[in-house]
Amino acid sequence: MKTKSKTKAKNSPRTKNASRSPSPPKKAIRSIQGNSKRFQVSIDHSSPQVRLLAARSDKATPDALSKAVRDSDLIVKIAAIQNPRLPQEVLRRYLSHHEPGIRAAAIQNPRVSPEHLMRALRDSSPLVRRWAAFSPRANTAVTCKALRDPSEVVQSWAAQNPHITKSAWKTLCSHPDSHFRDCASRHPSAKKWKKK
Repeated sequence: MKTKSKTKAKNSPRTKNASRSPSPPKKAIRSIQGNSKRFQVSIDHSSPQVRLLAARSDKATPDALSKAVRDSDLIVKIAAIQNPRLPQEVLRRYLSHHEPGIRAAAIQNPRVSPEHLMRALRDSSPLVRRWAAFSPRANTAVTCKALRDPSEVVQSWAAQNPHITKSAWKTLCSHPDSHFRDCASRHPSAKKWKKK
């Protein structure tokens, strides 16, 4: 009896097909590390987790990212749009995309300039303006413009940006609204700036 069950297990469909099944994501993930040719393969992988990892990677090639921004999975697409290795001309295209969610994702790319942020603060979507106000690349002009935004949420995000400049912080300190003055007092650099 035991011999029969062993024979059955050997010839079972699961055992036969295991060697022919596609690589599990873990194997594919390990295979993309450090090899730019493999990134193209990863971007085409059937697993969205593998494509997401490739789109987020700091080793992703510009060509692979240019392909990943067209991915059918929205999370993979957004990861590629936000990757700093994405070519500038592709990023510019997504900064003016017809969908506010995609424009908001693009404005979070670390390579956006203060000029892009100023343009984003004129966007009709508060979501896009909110992310522009919270950007680490926001200079004094961007923050001051965001603090005058018609949306209180955008103003609040600008006030809570931990990357704001000292001059923008001074504007917050003298703001008529106590919420903004409170944000200024809780800023990571508040103690250091108060001393100077």
